[in-house]
Amino acid sequence: MQAKLVFFFERNNCSDPIHWTGVTIDRVAAVFPVSEPIREIESWVFGFAKRVLHEAWRDQARVTSKNAETVISTEGSVESNTEVVNDEDPYERMRQCFRGLAAEDQQLMISYFTTPEGLKRAEHRTRMAETLGITVNALRIRINKVRLTLRIRRRTRTG
Repeated sequence: MQAKLVFFFERNNCSDPIHWTGVTIDRVAAVFPVSEPIREIESWVFGFAKRVLHEAWRDQARVTSKNAETVISTEGSVESNTEVVNDEDPYERMRQCFRGLAAEDQQLMISYFTTPEGLKRAEHRTRMAETLGITVNALRIRINKVRLTLRIRRRTRTG
């Protein structure tokens, strides 16, 4: 159960999945001795995990906003806590991650998110899927896997 909870929090982009798993288990343990039997214990526990997940997201948002604020140092000058690779181009780190993808994945992402004029997005993606010989849902799954790869690369580069 603990491994499933850790996976749940990792999959939902929690900064410290082991901590949030512990919080969930503590909350379940505090309420567990109930008088009536629980039919589906796993879904009952994941109900707690979903509530804890929302708490984790709020906590992460709070920490992120604090880190992004400017900090006034003791000398009176203003420093920024946000790290930017290139002052002129704040998207340089993302471009570096994108360049690390396979050429096929790069082309797939560009094609998927660039809709030609005169075509609706859904129609474009349907044609793309037909060209690749897969279903639209399979195309979405491929795109999401590539996006996940980008997200992981970005995290490992930013620390």
